[in-house]
Amino acid sequence: MLKWIFWLLLLVNALFIAFMRWGDAILTDNSAAKPQQLLNEEKIILLKSLPAPAAGSSLASAPPVTQSVCLEWGEISDNDLARASAAIDELGLGNKTTQRQVEHTSAYWVYMPPRPNRAEVEKKIGQIKALGVDDFFVIQEPGKWHNAISLGLFKTEAAARKYLDKLHQKGIKSAVAGERASKLVFTVFTLKSSGAEPAKKLAELKNEFQGSELKEVPCD
Repeated sequence: MLKWIFWLLLLVNALFIAFMRWGDAILTDNSAAKPQQLLNEEKIILLKSLPAPAAGSSLASAPPVTQSVCLEWGEISDNDLARASAAIDELGLGNKTTQRQVEHTSAYWVYMPPRPNRAEVEKKIGQIKALGVDDFFVIQEPGKWHNAISLGLFKTEAAARKYLDKLHQKGIKSAVAGERASKLVFTVFTLKSSGAEPAKKLAELKNEFQGSELKEVPCD
């Protein structure tokens, strides 16, 4: 009996020594292997769940800038200004247009050389009207061009020559083209585009004024 108790105490002592030597290491390994619980899980918010920036915040994307488009028709010489203004009014665009003037120190014109007196001027006017030309202007200022009959002013020589050919085909053989070196004023009409119809009307009107151009421009 005593022998059995002796061996039991010896076994218990051996187990105690083993636990003291390796027990801390075993517990440490087990605690490392166990996943730790996340702290304050309820306070974690995924980025994708954040609300979108408000429209007025600095992070909000600015809306695309749209630029309005205007129609610009010109340049119209003083000879044709009254007729052009009347045509725009007839199209119902008079109250939708604005005008600005462009000055040139020189341009090209188609004209009939000065007549010796007023009677000759009236005679020549009757002839060109009979041939279907109603756009003209008699130079009244004293000087070398007094009593000349201007049939059109143009920014380029090519445009003037083109119109001169048209007049020759009508039978106005005495008309000539040349450079007009003086301060000349042209008018440009601007219409804020509100659809295809105004553009169509002005495109048709442009064809009635030799050398004029129609284009889209940014509105001021």
